[in-house]
Amino acid sequence: MMKRFFGVVAALFLSAASFAQTDLVAVTPYVCDELELPAGVKNTLQQRMLQLATQNGYGSLSGEFVLTPNVLVLDKKTTATAPAQFIVDLEISVYVVAVAEQTIIAETAVPVRGIGASESKAYISAINRLSPRTPAMRNFMNSCRERIVDYYAQRVPVLIAKAQSLADREQYVEAVAVLDAIPESVPEYASVASLKVELATQLLDRVAETAMQRAKVEMVKGNYAEAMDALV
Repeated sequence: MMKRFFGVVAALFLSAASFAQTDLVAVTPYVCDELELPAGVKNTLQQRMLQLATQNGYGSLSGEFVLTPNVLVLDKKTTATAPAQFIVDLEISVYVVAVAEQTIIAETAVPVRGIGASESKAYISAINRLSPRTPAMRNFMNSCRERIVDYYAQRVPVLIAKAQSLADREQYVEAVAVLDAIPESVPEYASVASLKVELATQLLDRVAETAMQRAKVEMVKGNYAEAMDALV
């Protein structure tokens, strides 16, 4: 139990330190199960969304924002060759959605064509043409970053209050998770970082109090080795 407590404390301190050094904006890639796509294509689309995020500087997952696609079939045909080749023309729309408000904060659409020996392979070929590194996609993801930062900048007081409320119920890990999503570039980030350290200290105080209570109980029983172990 004590090892678990100290593991949580370490995680909290490391979290505060890491976010003081980097400006990671969090978003969760998500592909809706209701998209009607050939077998095996959704996994490719999910991987492409993950690459869009990670290769454009999004460093972690978020409960606040999702990066999600929609696929519109513009044309689908087969060649007259033997063996036949499948050709699909798709329009892949990419959205960044604020989950709580169910609001689209940014969107873009990219036309792609794929060719393959089967319909699934044609879809996969088309999806793989959605490159995370094109200037257009980089500009889009940078625009999303700015809008997400603006979103958090407006909500810092609300998020701090939420984190403090969780901490008051001794839900320290959940409290820090709320603060972890806030990028360093928001104007009030110094207050966020300070609160994260404060929460870690509160948890450490709680662990120390528990350890001392256990040590006192063991001393009353004459179990001095166990008492020392609790304090160590």
